[in-house]
Amino acid sequence: MVQDDGWAAYLAARRALIGDLAADIDARDLPALPWSSALYSAAPELAREVAVWRAATGCRSDPTPCGPADCEAPAYRRALAARVDAVVDVALLPGDRWRAIVATLDPRLCDDTQWPWLARAIDDASRTGYDVETRLPRLVHDRPLPAEHAARALTYRLADDCPESVPRTQAPPDAGHDAPIRRDVEAAQRLHKQPAPSRGRGR
Repeated sequence: MVQDDGWAAYLAARRALIGDLAADIDARDLPALPWSSALYSAAPELAREVAVWRAATGCRSDPTPCGPADCEAPAYRRALAARVDAVVDVALLPGDRWRAIVATLDPRLCDDTQWPWLARAIDDASRTGYDVETRLPRLVHDRPLPAEHAARALTYRLADDCPESVPRTQAPPDAGHDAPIRRDVEAAQRLHKQPAPSRGRGR
């Protein structure tokens, strides 16, 4: 395929565009969370790789380093996550810090797709002085959690019980900060929609 002049030019243009987009992303695009600061201090190049991965997969608002496991390149994500885990103390990852406590309240919560956001909400609340070990069980046991979206329901209950955690936990991504990324994605989508060179008949 690459020996075909049309395909070679097409693939070269795509490769150049991807390289340009990746070059515009650095570790400063990571969320302001303890793990990102630790990762940047210990391994700045790895931090940049994580930032590029998060932008490419659209998980920039996910509080975990590499985003959800159900992505388009799970093998690469696992390898990247393993490299991050080797550098960053798991105590800096909200999902690992609070997993043991939350699992005793309702095991479903840690397997919920919204678990990373719940873990971050708990982490935010704890930083304000909220007594997680005493008050979180009350939020679970005073009123049963719904059969579906249990983690999301508990996140909202926590926000009601600890309003101080809401600004960091619930704030939407900054539109101005994301604008360059959106423009880059739109440019890539336009190139993707361009028809690929024809192989021609009889080949």
